Amino acid sequence: MLNALVSLAVLGFVATTAPAPRGVEVPDRPSGKSHPAPQSGTTVEILPQPPKGSLEEGMSGEVARYYASSISALRIGQYRRALSEVRQARVLAYGAVKKGPQSRRLASRHFTRVMHLEEQLSELVLVDEQLERPPDRSEQRNLLLHMRALLMRNLFLAVRGFLGISDWRMLKETLKAYQAALEEADSLKHSLLIGYAAMLAERGNRRDARERFAKLGEHEREQETMDLPMAYYYLALGDRARAIARLITASHRDSWLHGSPGREEHSFRSQVYRLNDFDRLRDHPRFIELVTVPEEK
Repeated sequence: MLNALVSLAVLGFVATTAPAPRGVEVPDRPSGKSHPAPQSGTTVEILPQPPKGSLEEGMSGEVARYYASSISALRIGQYRRALSEVRQARVLAYGAVKKGPQSRRLASRHFTRVMHLEEQLSELVLVDEQLERPPDRSEQRNLLLHMRALLMRNLFLAVRGFLGISDWRMLKETLKAYQAALEEADSLKHSLLIGYAAMLAERGNRRDARERFAKLGEHEREQETMDLPMAYYYLALGDRARAIARLITASHRDSWLHGSPGREEHSFRSQVYRLNDFDRLRDHPRFIELVTVPEEK
């Protein structure tokens, strides 16, 4: 397990009919309109409709119902239930890829999105189990805390990508996860700092975000492994131009098309396509040219 976690940490990654979950409206596609929150007192901020081309766009029927049920459970911290629901969505999404009735491209997008959420939840459940046990080595605990912060960030963005809302409870929990990881970090601290700064920007604390970011030297910022975290940081600040520029820089590197040893299928380009980090770029012509079109061929 640890080998797989290290590879991810250095980057910034039988169905039945289910009724719509209580407290959640299942849209034909994500929108910026109000959606009732789960019955947990969660406060949310309504955000604009996700850009055209998001992987969630057009998700409907039973896939959307199970996916929405997973999102609902995720928002109140019921990660095992969320994992169970998204696994049902994955079975149905795979069937849609094979048999329709949607277009193969749209069905493939939905399957990719559902698989991504399942992977993140599976990793989080595993990491939390490991953290409950006494660690064999301090560096193992540090790595697990790093992974937990990254996974919480990914899940926060998954909720926003589907519902079009920023869940403040999840944002708070994500910031706490980053703080815990930074307190014990003795390696991989640069990517943690960038991730923490990005989440502060997501909360609206841009001054604090820039102060954290300023602790990184120019050399650290230019590292290849920082390409995706840096691009997301710029996007969290609302700077789409610099985010695209950093992705263009990444596209000239060998890792853009080739993953690390043992994870060859996870190129940087495939990660950019799958991650919710870059949802706000999916309608950008350069993003479509660099990522969407080649990944969907």
